[in-house]
Amino acid sequence: MTAWPRMPPSLLPPPPLPPLPVLTPTHPTSMSEHPIHIALVNAHCSTAQVQGLLQCSSFDIILLQEPWVGTINVQRSDSNPHRMDITGTTFNNMWESFLPSHSPDDICKVAAYMCSNLAKQLLIWNHLTLPFSGTNCLVLDIVSDDEAIHLINFYHCVPPTGHNLHPLLASECDGVVPTVLCGDFNTHSCMWSLPSATLSPWAIPLEEWFDANNFDLISPPWTVTWISDHPGQTSSILDLVLLNAAGTISDQFSDASVSFADSLGSDHATLSWMWTPISTIPSIVPELLPGFMIDDDLADSWAVTFPCRAPTPLSDIPSLVTEADFLLTDINVTYAALFKPRRRPDPRGVANLLLYRSRWAATRAWS
Repeated sequence: MTAWPRMPPSLLPPPPLPPLPVLTPTHPTSMSEHPIHIALVNAHCSTAQVQGLLQCSSFDIILLQEPWVGTINVQRSDSNPHRMDITGTTFNNMWESFLPSHSPDDICKVAAYMCSNLAKQLLIWNHLTLPFSGTNCLVLDIVSDDEAIHLINFYHCVPPTGHNLHPLLASECDGVVPTVLCGDFNTHSCMWSLPSATLSPWAIPLEEWFDANNFDLISPPWTVTWISDHPGQTSSILDLVLLNAAGTISDQFSDASVSFADSLGSDHATLSWMWTPISTIPSIVPELLPGFMIDDDLADSWAVTFPCRAPTPLSDIPSLVTEADFLLTDINVTYAALFKPRRRPDPRGVANLLLYRSRWAATRAWS
């Protein structure tokens, strides 16, 4: 048998490389195209309950009461070899978290989460130096396009005697910017509590502060928000959502609803509401209506512009109809030359009237 020399296989040309991807720079877009769904939830310091809310809920912003806050990392350095605990709250890569100013030994009673996709579209300012901000109060400024709102998440930790509302009662809220104040106030009042509740001694000063800062309830009064596990305690209304006058006038906030099912087993109900930014309201071409918008200051101009012509002799019904047609034509021509036609009101309502105030507030907040 003749052994043929083995020839190396012919080299095939390498496959062509795929084209390089075209990288297009992206920029934060304007506000989400749907109303923003906000919820107030008490987590009872349970990271499992917080993760359940973050994984399963359909809310865009979650304001937490009694969140889990603990050690999430340990920091050491050559200059400081001793252990330094880094505190934080439950992590979820689909959400951005916010905590108030605190020291490692503090117990934070409030926190906030915002969907990451939404957070990329907004300017968010976590106020850490306000007189009433601290471990029991978180204040967020949310700015989008030309409007801004305040969200205040407050928890009233009642001491053995008296109350801990002094920092809040000694402050004033900005009345120009729409502001939502919500939280567990641990207060019984005739304004929202059940008739069987014993009124809190500090209820009247708190009610007066609400009135002085033009806050009104948007959560339903006399609707239970806390159910006790102990047979000797009765259910009550501890969690509230309030909106100031600027928010009410803007007509961009819905009333709050109460749901125990959304709180995933907590003894506190979830209170949720909608905020509809101006940018989410579709603009439509204004529909023209018959007639004109009369301006009394142009009365003299109207008299000068009105056509002067010889009247048609009125001898019979047809001549009367002809003269009436001429008169109506002259009136409409004069109106069209001086006045704007009537239009159907903007569906976005009076929210546009507050746009200039919101622009000023947004500029002041970020200056």
